Amino acid sequence: VIVYQSFMYVFICIFIIIIMQLIIKAVYDFVYFIIYLFIYVS
Repeated sequence: VIVYQSFMYVFICIFIIIIMQLIIKAVYDFVYFIIYLFIYVS
């Protein structure tokens, strides 16, 4: 039970890290797109 619980904690931590990286990448791409649009329009 302890091994399973610790495995779940590790899995949740890795999952959160992956989600955070995806969110950061999405936000970065969105900001880059907005800046590109702003420069292209102006």
